[in-house]
Amino acid sequence: MGFKNMSAYIRKMAIDGYCINIDFTAIHELAKMMCIDSRNINQIAKAANTYGWVNEKVIADMKAEHEKVLETVKEYFDKLLEIM
Repeated sequence: MGFKNMSAYIRKMAIDGYCINIDFTAIHELAKMMCIDSRNINQIAKAANTYGWVNEKVIADMKAEHEKVLETVKEYFDKLLEIM
């Protein structure tokens, strides 16, 4: 539960009556995916501004990856809503 000693655990239980331990690894993975996605979008925007055009295949590939990220985020939050 993340307590450093038994005394801290007992105090927490005496005051609140419960302890909640939440695993945030999935949220960290989502944040990484979203960061990569935003970098890709920025790179394409920079190329479009520099050269005036961007290869349609690159945009289609990026859009497909973006859709995957959005679907993953949606699935995760749907699971969270089921818990609550």
